[in-house]
Amino acid sequence: MFFAQASVEPAVNDADGSTVYLLTPNNAPFPSNANPVATAPLYLPMYPLSSTVTAAGLNCQPTNCDHVNVVPPPLAAALGPVYPSGTISTPFGSFTGGLYKGHDHLVGVAPTGDFNVAWHVILVAFTPKALFDGAANTRIMTLAQLGADVANNDVIEVSTPITFNCSIVNERVYTQHI
Repeated sequence: MFFAQASVEPAVNDADGSTVYLLTPNNAPFPSNANPVATAPLYLPMYPLSSTVTAAGLNCQPTNCDHVNVVPPPLAAALGPVYPSGTISTPFGSFTGGLYKGHDHLVGVAPTGDFNVAWHVILVAFTPKALFDGAANTRIMTLAQLGADVANNDVIEVSTPITFNCSIVNERVYTQHI
């Protein structure tokens, strides 16, 4: 949702799986130049095309968001058949890399989580094991689930060099502009 020189999109409270909303100002410095101590992690679980997770339930699909439209090619290649290589055309351009169904934005919310205005992006990619044991068919909605999936080798976390600024806002900011 874009309005008033900003975008607002849904995210997942990584403490309890509830929905929260992130407001990102247009034309903010990207990536932001934040001290790493003043950042919080924003996890992006990227669901494979073969997952039974419903794309419509995810925070973003590759065709309706202006970020992470494909799994980066080196990561997709490292994970073999999980994210098949291809090109996708979106309103934001054409992208080549690992194709996937969509992703969620897992964020900490004050006072229960690691919270800040500067968010450090961490990609969460499913492994071939997750396709075999079915872990890729369950949405990751909390840090506890994410930790269990990492421990079970069903997902890997890939830290990116990307940090950007956005604020958590209430649902009314999102719904009044739909």
